[in-house]
Amino acid sequence: MTPRQAGRMMQRLLEIDTYRLMALLALPVAHRLTPWLNDAERELAQITAALVESNEASEPVLLERLTRLEAEIESRESAHHFRFSAAEAYHQLVSGASRNCARCASRDCRRSRSSPSGGLRRR
Repeated sequence: MTPRQAGRMMQRLLEIDTYRLMALLALPVAHRLTPWLNDAERELAQITAALVESNEASEPVLLERLTRLEAEIESRESAHHFRFSAAEAYHQLVSGASRNCARCASRDCRRSRSSPSGGLRRR
């Protein structure tokens, strides 16, 4: 491997690590949401079980519980959508970059100027 190839390989590895760290920004959010999601799952199971034995009088109460639960889920999803979407995008960048990095280890590749994700092309 030439010094130029080694330098490019090192640059790609640093970029991969940066994207990996950016993807991990969603982890604390996921940890904070986990207890609430567990509670919401239990609530949904209770509503579903109650629906099996419901009658006309109890259905409006169950519908209100279900609607409230759905609204809470939508609210939290919209509040955290950006972070999880960004994590998915960074994951895609890391996955693609690591494949390209391994493939280019034996070739002289250069970074494409037209691709913000650092797509590699053969020189």
